[in-house]
Amino acid sequence: MPPSDLLPGPGAGGIGEVGIDIVLTARVRAMLAEHGERILARMLTPAELADRPAQDETDPQWIAGRLAAKEAAFKALATSGTALPWLDLEVRSAPGGRPVLRLGPAARAVADRAGVGSVRISISHDGEYAVALAVAVAHPDSPTQEELPHARFGTAGQGLDPQASPSA
Repeated sequence: MPPSDLLPGPGAGGIGEVGIDIVLTARVRAMLAEHGERILARMLTPAELADRPAQDETDPQWIAGRLAAKEAAFKALATSGTALPWLDLEVRSAPGGRPVLRLGPAARAVADRAGVGSVRISISHDGEYAVALAVAVAHPDSPTQEELPHARFGTAGQGLDPQASPSA
């Protein structure tokens, strides 16, 4: 599916959880120095790697932005206690370069349980830092958080309870 097909249409549901993350590009440089490019295959999908800027395929700032976006998305999906693989979230470049997040099967299942239809992301770079924001957007027909049973949601810092049934 092309990245432009991943965008929710106008009138999509309300805003759910928000996640933010910041990555120091020096950490990415150190990771590349220690493990080489093979580490990227554990964290970025082949499609993400294909989106890298041609002039510098190991641009630590670009990589830091993608990693920050994934970490922010983990937070927006409230995955605390639910292990999601790095490769189950895919940050692509939409026409014009805007980042778009694609959810793989495990992330989609977590999102569905939380009533999340999509996760919108933004990435910014400045000097030695890359920062990303992720906003979970509810399915338009999802109940509001007040209508959902409280057992489905953990307290602050606990995240979604993957064992709770939707009717709990």
